[in-house]
Amino acid sequence: MESLYNFRFGGVRDTFDKYTLGKDDNGNLVAVERKTGTMYTDELIIDRVKFSIAWVKATMNSHPRTSPNGLNVTNQDYEYAFDENARKTYATIMACINYQLLTTGDIDPLEVIEDAGTLNYKYASEYARQLFSQKKFAEATDTWARRAIPNALPKTHPTLTEQEARLKNYQEDNMLLK
Repeated sequence: MESLYNFRFGGVRDTFDKYTLGKDDNGNLVAVERKTGTMYTDELIIDRVKFSIAWVKATMNSHPRTSPNGLNVTNQDYEYAFDENARKTYATIMACINYQLLTTGDIDPLEVIEDAGTLNYKYASEYARQLFSQKKFAEATDTWARRAIPNALPKTHPTLTEQEARLKNYQEDNMLLK
């Protein structure tokens, strides 16, 4: 079972290749092995699958689409999600998140996006932006990071999307001006 608990970038790819999400007979969210249909209720596996899907969707939504159906992952989408540029972007994003969770306990999506933008890859900041574009992606990223970084400080604020973080900063800046 050790391969199920792999937090490396290759583990994200392996998880995406092996599992998808589904519901059991009681309507509970489960990880489903793609080849066998075997269902897993282990929360760590489910969290891994959620993040792997968020990662692929984030990279998919960052590139021009080659498929008229934006729901299907094409071979090109898959390659973008797991190529060397994606690996470097993932490492930068996780390094920033690691620092944040060890120092503040919270992820600032705006800092993550800014850090990713320092890479010499035109889609890097967009990958980060897309990871925080939807609440479910932001929460999957936060949960995944906390599993990967077990000594993270406790969360002190709700998980924010990019838009929520921008609004929060705007409100805080306006409070300072009053």
